[in-house]
Amino acid sequence: MTKPYGRLLKWEFASYKKPDGRELKILLVRSAVAKRLKSKREPEPSPQENVVQQTLKVPMKVVPIVCDPQAEPWCKDTLQWISARKAGEDALRFDCTEMTVQNIVKRNLAGMREIDPRIRKVHPHFLRHCRITHLIKAYDFTPYQITAFAGWGMESTFQQMGVQASSNIDIYSHLEWKDYIDKLLVPLSEII
Repeated sequence: MTKPYGRLLKWEFASYKKPDGRELKILLVRSAVAKRLKSKREPEPSPQENVVQQTLKVPMKVVPIVCDPQAEPWCKDTLQWISARKAGEDALRFDCTEMTVQNIVKRNLAGMREIDPRIRKVHPHFLRHCRITHLIKAYDFTPYQITAFAGWGMESTFQQMGVQASSNIDIYSHLEWKDYIDKLLVPLSEII
C-alpha cells in the first residue's frame, strides 16, 4: 500500500518583485521530499501529529507556482481550485496513491506515442523528463537552475557535468526558487 500524495503539503502566498519593479504574487507549495533510507526504516508519523510536526522530520522542497496569467495561463484554474478547497494546512492534499497517478497519466497521455514515435512508455516520470527538457530548451535554464527546480543535489549535478565536487557542496550551497523564477515569468507569447 502506498500513502496518498499531498500528505505533507503546506502552501502560502509570497510577493515577488520582478526586475522591472512590478510586484507579483507567487504561490509557494512546500512538499515533502521522498527520502530513501539506507538502514532501518523510520516509523510512520502517527495520525495525531499535525502536518507541521510531521514536516519537521522530513526534508521539504519549495515549488513556486507563478500567479501571472501572461506567463502561466493555467494559474487562474489552479487558484480557483485552491480557493474551492477547504481552508487549512491540508487544503492542497491529493488523495491519490502512486498507482492512481500512473493510471491517470497512462489513460490521458496514451496518444503521445502517436505524436512522437521516440516515446516508448508514458508514465508519471516521463512528465518530469518533458518538463526539464522544456525548461532547458524554451526557458534557457542553466544546470544550476535545473538543480534548484528539480530538487537535486549540487554534488550530483557537478558529477553529471564531469566535475569533481566535494560532498560538502550540498551542505554549503543554497539554491532556491528565487534563483530561477525570473525565467518562468516570461510571457508565453514570447516563448511560442
